[in-house]
Amino acid sequence: MLSPSKSSVPSTYYYSFYILTTTCLLILTPSTSFFLSGPLTAHNYHTSRLNTMSSPTSESATDNKPLPKLPLPPSLTSLTPGTWAHDTMSRRIDSEILERTFLENKDEFLNDPKFAIAYKNFQQLRNDLQNASTTKLRHLHPLPEHMTNTNDSHLSREYDEWYNILSPLVDKPDADTWLSAPWMVAEFYLYRRLMEAIDYFNPKSST
Repeated sequence: MLSPSKSSVPSTYYYSFYILTTTCLLILTPSTSFFLSGPLTAHNYHTSRLNTMSSPTSESATDNKPLPKLPLPPSLTSLTPGTWAHDTMSRRIDSEILERTFLENKDEFLNDPKFAIAYKNFQQLRNDLQNASTTKLRHLHPLPEHMTNTNDSHLSREYDEWYNILSPLVDKPDADTWLSAPWMVAEFYLYRRLMEAIDYFNPKSST
């Protein structure tokens, strides 16, 4: 089996999945307040969330009891063996998630010429994850011109947000790897890289 049965999975698995899903909704929902405070970066996101916590809401304004500003803990990385994050980025994503992606699309990847480039990119992504401790993160490839010169700006905005998120991790002499980068960023980035590998957002793509 590609994934363990429910009975064999520790409760931390479901708790971690809940945290991951909840945070994803917080980050990706445009209506959240931190989108109003400028480009989305890991720092701006956390700062905006804390400012929201410490600013009086309609209820706390009535009570005049704003919440205190709390210090941020260090980012959770995937460097420590035996942790959920380390297992996820060094093993589970490639051997379970990407392997299942390959098996479910094996016929197209191996036999359909239209998927030749996508399969090559997919294999490169897997190779990166198989060497997660030494492979440096990079920015997403620039969007093709026909995807930026449109009335629909959400793709450009999404690209710019990813650029801002990744800049502190990759635009430095010793760029972060898949393991040294914050785990939450690295896992979301993995799925965005998968979309890039198969050219998912490109209307002119053969795939």
